[in-house]
Amino acid sequence: MICEGDDVLLNPTLQGGRGPFDVQWEPAWRVDDPHALSTRGRCDSSATFIIRVTDLAGCEAVDSMIVRTVPRPTVDAGADRRICEGDSVILRGSAQGGSGPYTWKWTPVESVLGSTTDSIVTVAPDVSTRYVLTVRGANGCAGR
Repeated sequence: MICEGDDVLLNPTLQGGRGPFDVQWEPAWRVDDPHALSTRGRCDSSATFIIRVTDLAGCEAVDSMIVRTVPRPTVDAGADRRICEGDSVILRGSAQGGSGPYTWKWTPVESVLGSTTDSIVTVAPDVSTRYVLTVRGANGCAGR
């Protein structure tokens, strides 16, 4: 299994036959190069990749690979906030989907007061700062 939206390396091993080989991956729109033996497949959702290989003598072999995807959490770091120099503000992150329990990570860490691994943090930046919240589900998939 892989996370939704990740690519998977499709790299089959050929046995027998005489080259050169004609290769065709299906569905062609899901792979980087539908005529390459080794290619990357796009997995927005679970998919079945089929490879057809024809050798110099016209003999054909067909195989398939099922790739199951697992969902990423949907993450919300909260609305943009403005504060005055020297002040602090509380940022409240939330996540849904994927598979809990979640692990949380706020970056950059320099102006986070306390733990950067909680869903709610207090920050006191010296300059305008864009904070990014990354949430990883129990299935290993992360969302931002």
